Amino acid sequence: MPPPDPTQAFLRSRKSPPDVVAGGLSGLIDRWRQTVAQIGQGYRLTFDDYLNDMDVRQLIEETLPHTTVRQHKQGTAALFELDEAVRPHLVPAPQCLWGRRAEIENGWNPERNWWYFTRPRAVSDGFLKEMATGAS
Repeated sequence: MPPPDPTQAFLRSRKSPPDVVAGGLSGLIDRWRQTVAQIGQGYRLTFDDYLNDMDVRQLIEETLPHTTVRQHKQGTAALFELDEAVRPHLVPAPQCLWGRRAEIENGWNPERNWWYFTRPRAVSDGFLKEMATGAS
């Protein structure tokens, strides 16, 4: 019997949905890859969808310390490429996407958690309206 996957154990401890636990780090990175593609093509989903997508990126960051050496190497290499690919398609957000309170409570900052402080360059007017009235 193989040893338990530390990534899946961590995700289970975070009460992640079963499909997220089953997918582990590679599943999260696949989800991030899909988001990066959507952003590169012009993000057509809602601001709420975008928050969920950025939460996936945050979960990847929190999961990395709970990986095997091999998972960590493969995950960080893939993540670096994806992050570099998405950055030209992002612009600074006026504040943390989840609002100032969440920023403070979670210790997020624009350098370490840049995904919560940027938004896609190409979005709908509805996205911008929702963002303006969204998290506070």
